[in-house]
Amino acid sequence: MPYHRASDGTRLYYEIAGRAGGRRATFVLVHGLCSNLEHWGEVRERLAERGRVLAVDLRGHGRSEAPPAGYTINGFATDLAGLVEAHGGTAPVILAGHSMGSTVSLTLAVRQPRLVRAVISVDGALDRYTTAEALPADRTYRAFVDREHPEGVRALYRFFFPDPRDASLGQRIIEDAARTPRHAAIASLRATLLADIPAIARRVRQPLLYIGASRRNRSEAALQAVVPHGEFGQAAQAGHFVQLEAPDQVVAMIDRFVSRLDAD
Repeated sequence: MPYHRASDGTRLYYEIAGRAGGRRATFVLVHGLCSNLEHWGEVRERLAERGRVLAVDLRGHGRSEAPPAGYTINGFATDLAGLVEAHGGTAPVILAGHSMGSTVSLTLAVRQPRLVRAVISVDGALDRYTTAEALPADRTYRAFVDREHPEGVRALYRFFFPDPRDASLGQRIIEDAARTPRHAAIASLRATLLADIPAIARRVRQPLLYIGASRRNRSEAALQAVVPHGEFGQAAQAGHFVQLEAPDQVVAMIDRFVSRLDAD
């Protein structure tokens, strides 16, 4: 199996499909909290028909190693930068991040803009959730950390699949998430909740596409407040895991976005 060694020696699992060249872009897919690269589903396969796809399991997630430390947004972005430099090809890549992966992608776009051609945020947060002072008493955080692991993970993930029609998909994703080691899950949640996303997003200069879920409260106005040049799209009848619940819509929006990039 292919592994990339991060700067601290942690082995990160990744997969490559498709091919780049000409107008065929390289897409780098970054999953969310307690998720893994398999959660890109059909979207990953279809993007590989359009270009080259590099998908990664972040440290502590999926098939990557789970060291004691490194679970910060900057830490994830550093890992991702090393992976892109080693395996992303010679041209800047299009980063696509879901949820926490969106924050990681935005951070890399700001810190190393030479590596990033454009960013696609799939139902990523657009505001700052809480502060370090308020975090210990936060209900979401307490519900996650106070339960015996992995029940905290399961409780959080059930929130993402309220529709009974999504029960089969939800159960599969929930059990995948529950396999995340406790220390990695809690530290990654802490990083996600404390990230100052507006401050990060305001520094993004690359073209950006936001794909929101219709069952969530994201809006074009919220995006424009932090990334005025950002493009907003929304998938109908889809929850937080937009890429799994509405792959046709997601791929269509990405196709339109990339075609505009190619026209510039």
